[in-house]
Amino acid sequence: MKHIIFYVNSMLPAGGIERVVATLANELSKDNKITILVKDQCESFYNLDSSIKIESISTYKKLDMNNRFRRALSLFSSFIFSVYFLRRYLLKKEFDFIYVTNPLSFWESFLSFRCENKIIASEHGSRLNYNIIYRILKAGYKYSNTYLIPTKTDFNYYYNHGYPARYIPHLRPLLDYEITDISKKNVLNIGRFTSDKRQLLLLDIWHNILLRNKSLRDWTLVLVGAGELEKEIIEKVHELNISCNVKILPPQADVKSLYTSASVFALTSSSEGFGMVLLEALSFGLALISFDCPSGPRDIIDNNIDGILIYNEEVEKYESSLINLMIDSDLRARMSQSGFDKAKEWNSTNVNNEWKKIL
Repeated sequence: MKHIIFYVNSMLPAGGIERVVATLANELSKDNKITILVKDQCESFYNLDSSIKIESISTYKKLDMNNRFRRALSLFSSFIFSVYFLRRYLLKKEFDFIYVTNPLSFWESFLSFRCENKIIASEHGSRLNYNIIYRILKAGYKYSNTYLIPTKTDFNYYYNHGYPARYIPHLRPLLDYEITDISKKNVLNIGRFTSDKRQLLLLDIWHNILLRNKSLRDWTLVLVGAGELEKEIIEKVHELNISCNVKILPPQADVKSLYTSASVFALTSSSEGFGMVLLEALSFGLALISFDCPSGPRDIIDNNIDGILIYNEEVEKYESSLINLMIDSDLRARMSQSGFDKAKEWNSTNVNNEWKKIL
C-alpha cells in the first residue's frame, strides 16, 4: 500500500479538476492510503470515500481580480507561505507520491525539498490555452516522476519534447447512470462561466435558432455553472429576450437529474483539456455537439456516431447541426444509444493498470 498526497488549492469548487481529483482519489483509495491536502477548508463539494483524509496548510489568499499588481503580490506571498508550510507539513509525513494539478503546486512541492522523484503532475487543460508564463512554469514538469496526460494530442507533444509523459484518460465518475429520455426538449451545457467556455456565444446561437425556427420554441437551453461571466450571461439572456427559453442554474452535486432532464449536450468551448462533462453526458445517453477544439472532444466523441464535432469557429455549421439534432428525434435516439453503449466500456481497468505501473 502506497501513501499518495493529492495537493490541490481547494476541493470546494464544483469544477472539472475537483471532479477528476475526487474520482481518482476514491478509486485509488481501494488499495492505497490517500490524503487530500488543500490550502483552505477541509471540505469537498464532491463525495469522498470515508477512508480519505482532507487536511489543510491554511495558506489560501483571496485574489484581487480588479488589480493586477495586488493580484500578483498576493500570488507571490501565497507561494512563499505555501512552500514554507508545505515543507513543515511534509516533514511530519511519510508518503510515497504527491499529486499536483498545476505548475504553482508543482514548484511549491519541488522547493519544499521533500519530494525527490515523488511528484506526479497531471494535466487538465489544453496546452494551447496557456500563456507564456504558465508554459515556462510548466517546463518544471520535466523534473517530475510522471506527467499524466488525458488526451492523445497533448501526450504526443509533451512526450516528443522530453517530458516523462504518460497517456491516461480520466476515469468515468462513479454515478448511477441510466439512459435519458430523448424526447426531453432540453439542451444542456455545464461548465464554469468563463470566456473559454463561451456560453455567451451559445446564447447567440440559441437566439438565432429560436428566431428562425418557430417550431423549436418549446425547447429550453439549460446553463449550469458559476463564474466571473455570470452577470454578463444573465444580462445577455434579457437583452436577447430569450428568458422564456433559457434556464440558468448553479452547480449541483446531483448531476444525474440534470443529465436525465435533457436529450442534447452542447459544448461551445474554445479549448478543453479532456471534457469530463462530455464523458458524463455520453454516459447518460445525451447526443453531443461540440466544437473540435484542442484537445479533448475528439478523444470522447465519435463524429456522426454518438455526437457531432464542428471545426472550430464554424458557428453557422454548429447552429445548423444543433437544429438537426433538435428536429430529428431518430438521429438523437441513434446517437443516444451509441454513446450510452460506448460509455459502458469506459471502465477503470486500464486506468488502474497504468497506475499500478506508476506506483
